[in-house]
Amino acid sequence: MAYGNLKIQKKLGVTYPRGKIHHPITVDRRLELDNARTFLERLGKRRWYAFTRMQTRVCQKIQRIITVSESSKEDISHDHKVDINKIHVVPIGIDTDFFAPQTDIERIPGRIVSTASADVPLKGQKFLLEAIAKVRDEFPHVHLELVGKQREGSTTAETLNQLGLDDIVRFNQGISYKELVNLLASAEVAIVPSLYEGFSIPAIEALSCGAPLIASTGGALPEVAGPHLETCLAVPPW
Repeated sequence: MAYGNLKIQKKLGVTYPRGKIHHPITVDRRLELDNARTFLERLGKRRWYAFTRMQTRVCQKIQRIITVSESSKEDISHDHKVDINKIHVVPIGIDTDFFAPQTDIERIPGRIVSTASADVPLKGQKFLLEAIAKVRDEFPHVHLELVGKQREGSTTAETLNQLGLDDIVRFNQGISYKELVNLLASAEVAIVPSLYEGFSIPAIEALSCGAPLIASTGGALPEVAGPHLETCLAVPPW
């Protein structure tokens, strides 16, 4: 969502679907600032997220907004102070013929699979690692296959070192969709620990592959992952 959307609106008229917001980036901004460890880091985050003020101005002037969940719809309306009636929900889908149970792959005891599109506080990886550290003594075979890239100096990297989990956590970067399906098919459990999600493709990919799912209740996850103890085990994000 940017000023270009307003130019398109002016040029093409009211029938054009104006702009799309996955979720209000103001949520990311709050979490990043809460997790900033130094004054300079906090200052850098404030400068980086300065564009959210522009997004608010565009949201207030644009005539229609498309988002991906009812949760995001409410949050966009609240954070950007716009009329909720001009926000329309179009959920994201996946290929359920491709993301499907794999009868030829056995689930590996102790294997946890989690996907994070970015190594940032929003994704809750720190809390996932802390949980794994707590159950490791009782279940010594537990191990985590984390789909994504570890960012140097991140909270995830620090938590890994502090808890001594390097030997049971593997990062899977740049894998194919087929490799992802195979990982989910081999998981004893899939976990989405995010503090907030505007939708969560990893949740529906895991469910579509038949993986037992533990998901936080952050943002749209209850809407996407389904009711507690029916389609997943739902837990508060903190």
